Amino acid sequence: MSPGVPCASVAFVFAVLGMVGCTSTASTNPPWSHATLAHPTPIAAAGVSDGKALYFVTGGTQVTRGVSGIHRLDPATGQVTVVYQDGQRIPEDALAVDDDAVYWVDGPDVLRTTKDGLNTSVLAQAPRGITEIAVDEARVCWLSWTQHAPMPLLCVPKSGGTPYSLGTARWGPNGLNQTTTDFYWAEYDGVYSVPKSGGPVTRVYANTSGWPNIGLGLDANAVYTIQMVGGSDSSLLRVPLQGGPPTVLATVQAADAGPILVDATHVYVSETGFYLDSPVTWTKVPIAGGPAVILDSGPNYGFLNGPYDLGGEVAFTDRTGVWTLPK
Repeated sequence: MSPGVPCASVAFVFAVLGMVGCTSTASTNPPWSHATLAHPTPIAAAGVSDGKALYFVTGGTQVTRGVSGIHRLDPATGQVTVVYQDGQRIPEDALAVDDDAVYWVDGPDVLRTTKDGLNTSVLAQAPRGITEIAVDEARVCWLSWTQHAPMPLLCVPKSGGTPYSLGTARWGPNGLNQTTTDFYWAEYDGVYSVPKSGGPVTRVYANTSGWPNIGLGLDANAVYTIQMVGGSDSSLLRVPLQGGPPTVLATVQAADAGPILVDATHVYVSETGFYLDSPVTWTKVPIAGGPAVILDSGPNYGFLNGPYDLGGEVAFTDRTGVWTLPK
């Protein structure tokens, strides 16, 4: 997934389309009915789940430098612990996690912090603007924002070293994700993949609509992405991993380039619309087909990120803290 969501989410779409700005309306949002504020904190930003806990960024601006850091929420106990916070570095909205560590970005630095918070190291330096980061068994890889100029998918060993390129993204890359053999991401004109072992970049889904693809999720069989089709209407698509005709699972109102969560039975997305004060709706859609189910709808406090998988719950973050919502 960028600071300032949903304004950043709208800005993502408008930047890709060559437009500018977000529009605000008077707020009439209803309160949440089912979501619970699990941890209030200033501007909880991007997160990542390892299936056991949620790791998330707080702060993320010069104004909040003193509280900027990376925290861990244990959903079983509700306890929140500090993984990294030194009062100087400002973690950005790009996180990845493995069994041992959290991988994150501060300006040009790509860093690794052990989950116990005891050791932090700089793995590499890269061009500023990293928005997507992923980690596999041997390496850390990332994409930077680019509106028009090609930008490589760069990787570095987990022990650090010189970054190398696996392939090139071209226009508005977002939703970096992976299977055991390939990396996938969405762009303005479709969905792309590249083998982890090296090889050509392949366009898995060709989008010729003139509206961008935003967000990407994966399971063992398919890629899930949101295809904008005009206005605030969008289609949640299911595309075979190796390419093929897409299946429209649902029509959604989405202006968010954030993660798309996929579990064994459903796809989970946020619906935000194009306005700063539009309510947020969390929706799940059956993979096998069928009507979408609204999990909850509530206020849009800004800086929205998620959804993230916590087993029987989904988590999301905004400028008020970390929220959890039963699936």
